[in-house]
Amino acid sequence: MCGYIGAIGLNITDNNILYNMGNSIEKRGPDDKGIFIDYKSNIAIVHQRLSILDLSQAGHQPMISFDGRYVLAYNGEIYNHLKIRKFLNENNFTKEINWKGHSDTETLLESIASIGLKKTLSKIEGMFSFSLWDKKTKKLYLVKDRLGEKPLYYGFNNKVFYFGSDLKGFKESPTFKPEIDTNSLALLVKYNFIPAPASIYKNIYKLEPGKYLIFSTEKNEFEIETYWDVYDNITPKKINHNKTDSDYIDELDSLLNKKVSDQMISDVPIGSFLSGGIDSSLISTLMQKNSSKQIETFSIGFDDSDYDEAKYAKKIANYLGTNHNEYYLSSKKSLDIIPNLSSIYSEPFADSSQIPTFLVCNVAKDKVKVVLGGDGGDELFGGYNRYVLGRRMWSRISHLPLNLRKVISEIISSISPEKYNLFFNTIFSFLPLKSTYSNIGDKLHKGSRVMIANNEEELYNLFISHWINPNQIVNLENKNLKNKINFPEKRNIQDPIFKMMIADLIHYLPDDILCKVDRAAMANSLETRLPILNHEVVDFALNLPHNMKFRNNVGKWILREILKKYLPKSLIERPKMGFGIPVGNWLRGPLNQWAEDLLNEKLIKDQGYFNYKNISECWKLHKSGKKNMATSLWSVLMFQEWLIKQ
Repeated sequence: MCGYIGAIGLNITDNNILYNMGNSIEKRGPDDKGIFIDYKSNIAIVHQRLSILDLSQAGHQPMISFDGRYVLAYNGEIYNHLKIRKFLNENNFTKEINWKGHSDTETLLESIASIGLKKTLSKIEGMFSFSLWDKKTKKLYLVKDRLGEKPLYYGFNNKVFYFGSDLKGFKESPTFKPEIDTNSLALLVKYNFIPAPASIYKNIYKLEPGKYLIFSTEKNEFEIETYWDVYDNITPKKINHNKTDSDYIDELDSLLNKKVSDQMISDVPIGSFLSGGIDSSLISTLMQKNSSKQIETFSIGFDDSDYDEAKYAKKIANYLGTNHNEYYLSSKKSLDIIPNLSSIYSEPFADSSQIPTFLVCNVAKDKVKVVLGGDGGDELFGGYNRYVLGRRMWSRISHLPLNLRKVISEIISSISPEKYNLFFNTIFSFLPLKSTYSNIGDKLHKGSRVMIANNEEELYNLFISHWINPNQIVNLENKNLKNKINFPEKRNIQDPIFKMMIADLIHYLPDDILCKVDRAAMANSLETRLPILNHEVVDFALNLPHNMKFRNNVGKWILREILKKYLPKSLIERPKMGFGIPVGNWLRGPLNQWAEDLLNEKLIKDQGYFNYKNISECWKLHKSGKKNMATSLWSVLMFQEWLIKQ
């Protein structure tokens, strides 16, 4: 795992500018620094390396190909690079090459030099973001992996074309003068993240997954092409209706075992995140199965039982026999971390689970340099509650008049979440199922909000939105801009639940989940690997029959069945909790003064980005306990914290 920053047209006269750019992202790669400058073409690149495979200087970057034509700055891991190197050697593509080492960087570079970029992209398995400079054609290629695990920003600012892993590097350039894009800010407060291709700055963008950019220095312009597309992998003909449940279960079990084993290859210590949920439990289980020694597992717990999964993780770790490491997060520790979160994310980011994610990475870094995780399982196999609830709710409410639904919604939301929790907890205390329910009040409030949807696309957006109408609080330059994630329109996908899953796979997964994990890990100089996001697993999941994912109103059926091969049922069957934190309670308690300072009337009005009146009303409503507005307020608070540090 590494990082790189580059610029075309910057007129580098002092290497210190490049070194400063690199220093700004040093935690992405603290082991080595390298620079490349082509003065004739006015392109400069700095690379920061985190050594995982081939710890020697043979893996130094930017790396120049054996024939001298290409220059590569690369961030990621190619898990099948030894297989590709073998292919190149056996087919005499590399007969003139003297391999310098055994890094995947060198394999990637010489594969491109030998068989071309497109063919190489079709062969590689992994997570990656890289820049490739072609000295011969004077063209720059920027490439991002299929699912968006690694970041890549680009864009013009003051006639300079910037590109790289992190916006912080751009800002070290003396000519980089960014302007905040208020439409992107509206997207942030709506979703708690900024969907690609937008970024927080005008004219600076995020390259979308499965795409590459070609920049011509002669024309000083670029074009973007797609090399991998989700829709191209949705093929109804691939569904074999003669297969039994056991066939599907065994096939996926075998595939996941292989991909976990492939991703365990490393020249440094390796471990696994273990939350106690289905996905992380499965990955940890398969890691231990494929390891000859005890693996390290890591989890975060909370004193608040409604959010604490650590007890489940510990039971699974004990059963597997891993060397388990856990850390309990208090509100005091969170208060110490929160002011520094904005320095981790190069643009404002507001998924509050960023706090435990950062902390679990911080715990892991003391023992390992690489950690495997279970991200991707929810989007691919139907893990989010909105998939099951969405279908059930829409079938029950869509026939009701909208005005009636609005009245019902207002009645439900008029009772505070705390009162709902008190009522239901009292009822459940007399029932054997009392331990399986948590935060009912918040869930009822969220359910009441989605009742006002006009169609299934609106239903989805209401499920994932934290401000239904961000125009109410963001002072937009153009109030006619639309701030929403659209349902997929290609390939005539009819099933609304599958549409939700595809929308999550394209937007929510890369721009929230993977962004959160990558930045938190990189802030701790830790590499994360996600076997479920191997493109062969993705292809399998996209063409899996619906009843392999959902049964009895529960998602991830097939993953649960695989896990039952290895773990007792008692460790598997429990409701999904998610990686949340009790931020609502914290904002009323120990984080109250921190929030008050950031929501200060003078500060907000002087900045000019938000409507103070509406934010103030939301804050008062939250403090009163009538509603839990934590996720709505968190995006504002994170933007404020980020902005102050710019």
